[in-house]
Amino acid sequence: MWTEQEKKPAKTIHVLHVDDDIDHLVISKIIIEKYEPLIQVTSLSKASEVLNQIKSKDCIVLDYDMPEIDGIKLATKIREISDIPIILYTGQGSDEVASAAFEVGIDDYILKEYGTSHYQVLSKRIVQTVKKRLERTLRESARDLRVKLCFSTPYLNYINNITPQKYNSKNAIKPHCNKSL
Repeated sequence: MWTEQEKKPAKTIHVLHVDDDIDHLVISKIIIEKYEPLIQVTSLSKASEVLNQIKSKDCIVLDYDMPEIDGIKLATKIREISDIPIILYTGQGSDEVASAAFEVGIDDYILKEYGTSHYQVLSKRIVQTVKKRLERTLRESARDLRVKLCFSTPYLNYINNITPQKYNSKNAIKPHCNKSL
């Protein structure tokens, strides 16, 4: 599944799969973990238990049509407390559902299909979505750290040749703090 150029992540991807169809949860877990051994799936058949489980997970896969709450409303509740990647995985798909899903911040949308090939697609999308979120988080953290260092470390100012006279200038630090990684 990994190309020569990509480095295989060292850690397991912990996925929470939420679907009211218990048989589908069991089959999905077996096949997803077979296609991508780095993925470990925890299955939940009750949407009401999701909010208690997300802290230890890297990604959530939600069904759309569930009796307690639909996947989009559940994603909205999740987004209120977390930016964990969410994939809507549904057999009840339409353009309206997809549009509503992306409006509430769902990261990906996949239709359930007959057969097992779509599980391979789901496995790849889980890995891609988690990888994309990690890369964004790393970029944001590096940017935040760079800004903090630029404004709080005299030694860094010395390295960047910012003297006390230049430091008082409004534009003295700006070029150093805006450098991209």
